[in-house]
Amino acid sequence: MTASLLSSTARAQTGLRKGPYLMAPRPGAITVMLERAAPGPVTVRAWRVASEGVAVGAPIEVRDTAMVNLHEVLVEGLAAGVRYQYEVSGPGIGATEGVFNTAPQRAEPFRFLLYGDTRSNARSHASIVAAMRREGPDFVVHTGDLLADGRSDRQWDDFFSIERDLLRDTVFIPVVGNHELRNSSRIGIENFRRYVNCPPPDAPRPELDYVVRYGNVRMILANAYDDWSRAPQRAWLEQHLAQARRDGPDDFLLVVTHWGMHSSGPHGENRSLRAAGLPEMFRRYGVDLVVAGHDHVYERGEERGLRYMVTGGSGAPLYSRRAEHSYTRVFAAQHHYVRVDAEGDKLDFTAVRPDGTVLDRFTIRHPRARARVAAEGSAADPSLVAAAPSVTEEGEAVAPVPSRRHASSRHHRDGSSRRSRRRRDQLPPPPAPAPAVVQAAATVPVPPSGLDPELRRTQLPPHRARRVQPHGCLCAYPGVASRSELGLGLIAFGLCAMGLGGRRSRQS
Repeated sequence: MTASLLSSTARAQTGLRKGPYLMAPRPGAITVMLERAAPGPVTVRAWRVASEGVAVGAPIEVRDTAMVNLHEVLVEGLAAGVRYQYEVSGPGIGATEGVFNTAPQRAEPFRFLLYGDTRSNARSHASIVAAMRREGPDFVVHTGDLLADGRSDRQWDDFFSIERDLLRDTVFIPVVGNHELRNSSRIGIENFRRYVNCPPPDAPRPELDYVVRYGNVRMILANAYDDWSRAPQRAWLEQHLAQARRDGPDDFLLVVTHWGMHSSGPHGENRSLRAAGLPEMFRRYGVDLVVAGHDHVYERGEERGLRYMVTGGSGAPLYSRRAEHSYTRVFAAQHHYVRVDAEGDKLDFTAVRPDGTVLDRFTIRHPRARARVAAEGSAADPSLVAAAPSVTEEGEAVAPVPSRRHASSRHHRDGSSRRSRRRRDQLPPPPAPAPAVVQAAATVPVPPSGLDPELRRTQLPPHRARRVQPHGCLCAYPGVASRSELGLGLIAFGLCAMGLGGRRSRQS
């Protein structure tokens, strides 16, 4: 109800139903999306931002004269790796301003965020978004289930209302989830494609599968519910994996899908992807990390060299742990998002709660960087061993880590550094850098054998413990209930029938 009220207020003030929001990042271009409350043209102007945060030079102007509600405005002719201020205007809508950073050509420092499963709880979703805005990311990656029902226009309005301020200044990169598909509903798929704009659509199912490159990070976003055992889907996926390794052998390669092949939550492993042989394919092409959502938890681990992460705790009701796998390293049923700092030959991952405290952190390095660190150190070198876990007895982080901006000293042609090009709000100075590690210890360790009996009771503060759901949602497959929920429903029906039977006997 709150989200709907905010959405209605925003439309009344700006004449916009959605946006503006940013998609399809490229070194020299970006797409500005918006939906008007009433049909009409729009104009987008973009100015380069100087080191003092002031727009300079003549703007690049693009006019879309179509008398429609939804506009996808491609702004081209931009410089790579540079900050821009932009303005959206048009008859009947208030002028709205935002900022964005164009994708860099090379391996330059940048920050992005991972999050997912924002559906069903507007308050939790809004708290995650508020925390993410303070990070000043270049782009955000959503692991799917943006909303509870992709067929609902009202829920799409609510989603973009909650995310409005974040996506106005940050590029949005989502993958489709089962709640958008809704059992492959034509309306749900059409809505997702309507509000998502991707790079050139070469996939068999455009917008449901696509590829993004940002600096030295390449991402393949794949629909978890496609049949990846057959052409043309499999051929498309393998083609882009091979091309990524051919064009950027030292780039980081991530695969993002809603339901992944690894999970200890109620949905568990996506056995269709496993049966299609995707783990072996990803190992063969050196995929650095498989990112998923679907289970409303934070989890990460590694199976025979293939790293994975589940980040599905950005608003939806939380799940408890259902299974134990030897490949799991960290599991926590907590609301969170994941901050990723890309700098040279490493990616630093930090899972963060809405209050800013750290849930987990680890680092992925290039193979060459790992070999160099190992050659320079020794088995006793503290930079090569995992850091001691910083936890209390309840598995909580001891202290919050202040958000920080990019720590690059690289200067652009306009004389500004990446740090000075960040958002105009001032943040605390960055903390002292930690010693380099191959993989940092988790702040919420998983016991080597047997489920810790205290884990479920200590994962959440007492006032939130009731939100942890021990059973899966009605989405093991799009539109299909899990066995546990069907069983519970039958039990409840049986109890009701017994109660009615007893009542009739007493009356007779």
